[in-house]
Amino acid sequence: MRDASARTVRRIGRMLALGAMLALCPLAPAAAQEHDYAATIHEALSEFEGGHFEESLALFRLAHSLRPSARTLRGLGNASFELRHYVDAVTYYRDALASTENPLTAEQRTEVEHLAARARVFVGAYHLAVTPAGASVAIGGTAAAGSDVLLEIGEHTLSVTASGFETRTTTITVRGG
Repeated sequence: MRDASARTVRRIGRMLALGAMLALCPLAPAAAQEHDYAATIHEALSEFEGGHFEESLALFRLAHSLRPSARTLRGLGNASFELRHYVDAVTYYRDALASTENPLTAEQRTEVEHLAARARVFVGAYHLAVTPAGASVAIGGTAAAGSDVLLEIGEHTLSVTASGFETRTTTITVRGG
């Protein structure tokens, strides 16, 4: 009898311990996510400082998915700038300047404004006004999102299609600025 009751007491103790651990589980992912964010930022900055911009960009993307902020957008912009992905850099910098989540310091804002101005030299900004209404525009085979587009330096194929109309295609040469 004693062995049976001792086993029952041990089982109840294990179940209580398991229940207590399960009750604490919701806290673990948040703590792990915080650690993952801080570790990811540290790694992204280390890769950036080492000149490994592709790796830095990937890590800043991960950090931004964990906790979006002006500062992760700044990191994305800086890595994109160094990779000469100027359209992405301009977009990230614009979003970083507008973000109120963990906002940039005055010094960071000045740096981002300066780098955004430098990056804009290497892109072309276009406003698309097409007719007929409802026409679809594709640039390099990808649908244009909106009527204002930024394009990298170089040649781009622009196609306009509309129901009942012949597709028009032209090449645009972007020289920057």
